[in-house]
Amino acid sequence: MAISTRQVKNKRDSNGVLTGRPGTVYDVNIKYTAPNGEKKTYSKKGFPTKKEATQHEAEMKAKLHNPGQIASIASQRKQTVASYLNEWVESYARVNLRPSTYDGYKRTIANYITPYIGGVALNQLTPAMVDKMFQQIIDKGLKPSTAAGAKRVLSVALSHARKYRYIETNAAKDTLTKFGKSDKTPRPVHAGTGKSPYAARRGYRLGNARYLRRALRYAPF
Repeated sequence: MAISTRQVKNKRDSNGVLTGRPGTVYDVNIKYTAPNGEKKTYSKKGFPTKKEATQHEAEMKAKLHNPGQIASIASQRKQTVASYLNEWVESYARVNLRPSTYDGYKRTIANYITPYIGGVALNQLTPAMVDKMFQQIIDKGLKPSTAAGAKRVLSVALSHARKYRYIETNAAKDTLTKFGKSDKTPRPVHAGTGKSPYAARRGYRLGNARYLRRALRYAPF
């Protein structure tokens, strides 16, 4: 069967966030013939619902029967965080966001994300790597709000990558480092101010350096 089921102790929801509850997940396995005649199997695991797994199966069967699409799928699996973010910020942020927000996203990616995790394969990025990125940002003497802004941009970009089926989960949402009382990811910071747009209007800064360093101390690096 192209779709199989298995039980997990900690199931993810449709947004890729761990629920803390056991449940059933669905795996897609499709056998196909590569352009060189070699027999291969495409696999993608962990869909939270059968509907999502079935939809992905149909999409991938159509692509895998097209030799041109097979090369595209292979290249996506080798895509790095940096190459994906550079493509995403131009195709999504530049078109859908205000110019000032687009510029802020580009600066955040270039200065606070790519230098730390840009060379990691997109589908190999883990929450521990993102936590380590936060620690490196703080160790450089930058404000917690800078790390919070990087988390916001990365989380939005990875949520889109997950919808495109480039990745299975959003690593930025499962980090041990948390910002804010409700564990919500803050808005991006304004370039040069170290404040979020929301915080800037109210005159306070996001995060607390002492709290952030304490949280990072227990991250599994």
